[in-house]
Amino acid sequence: MQHWRLCFILICCGLFAPAQPDTLWSCKIKKPITFKPLLEISRYYIANEEGTVYCLDTESGRVLWETRAPQETGKKVKKQPAPKKVKGKSLPSVKAPIKYGFLSTFVANPNYLFGCNVDDNVYAFNKDNGVRIWNYKANFDEDKFAPLWMYDNLLIFKTEDSLVVALSQESGTEVWKYKCSAKVGELSLRSNQLHFPTADKQIIALNAGTGKEIAKINLGNTEINEEKGVCVIDNNYCLLNDSGDVAWFSTKKKKEVWHQPYRITMLLETEERLVAYNDSLLIGLKNKNGNQNWKLEGVFSDKTLPIVREGKLYFHASSKNKVMIINTKTGEYIRSYLVKGTSVIAPSVNDKQIVLVIEDRIFAIRND
Repeated sequence: MQHWRLCFILICCGLFAPAQPDTLWSCKIKKPITFKPLLEISRYYIANEEGTVYCLDTESGRVLWETRAPQETGKKVKKQPAPKKVKGKSLPSVKAPIKYGFLSTFVANPNYLFGCNVDDNVYAFNKDNGVRIWNYKANFDEDKFAPLWMYDNLLIFKTEDSLVVALSQESGTEVWKYKCSAKVGELSLRSNQLHFPTADKQIIALNAGTGKEIAKINLGNTEINEEKGVCVIDNNYCLLNDSGDVAWFSTKKKKEVWHQPYRITMLLETEERLVAYNDSLLIGLKNKNGNQNWKLEGVFSDKTLPIVREGKLYFHASSKNKVMIINTKTGEYIRSYLVKGTSVIAPSVNDKQIVLVIEDRIFAIRND
């Protein structure tokens, strides 16, 4: 009797959802989640729109600690237009609200958790208790993701003032800084090289350890949307333009090799293969000519983009209420899990679990 009473209390408190065959645990988090969390073997890190960071135990879903970025340094959102005066009445003034929350998926080393916040700071937290270790002031766009990359003992990111910066993971001090002639696009890290496009139609390669320039390629007549970044395959670049066309640029020939008008919003890269998608279609592309190898219809967005892991592609098909797993080489269906509700961020995957945020609840699903 006591056992059933305890289960009833836990369910009502939102700590556990009614059991389903593939559900390992569920947990409710205050306020909406803003971006894809970090899933490790034993811990799961997630943040909400207020900038509160949570650390969960992956075996039980229990919250181990929570912490918050300093509120006093939050960034002001653009002011709303002043209210119109009404004869005989005075209306309250409209103040610009303060915006908080993290802009990037967390990354971590064995000791520290790192994230970029909308208050223009990179933060390092102690993974055991959430204590802030250091912070570094930078310049980020509050409406765009600001991914972090780790290489050896460095933490690398781009800023809105055309910089690529590498910090010491241990102390948060600058190790190197690279200034570009135009706005920096999305970064890609391959082996020991950092690749990124710029707004003045160049692709730059840097040594990730030193920040020294390895190559600078002018794209010529090839159009690019620098915010989408580039995929690096066999020392070649695959990129998107503003219309969503996909182009393959040869670094050896220094020219465009093929061009396909697929109207794509994002490119994914896995095992030297390309996967492209828009809001209704996933397409596997052939590297040689960009022709379609396979396609899958669905409902996708930049926030719920598919996750590639070990030759498999995981995504939440909200229209079907399922988490789908497909083979990235062939597009063939492998398995699906029934998950009802609307997801606003991409799933997180490791060898044992698929963790998905549905509205204000986190679900851990068995990954067989």
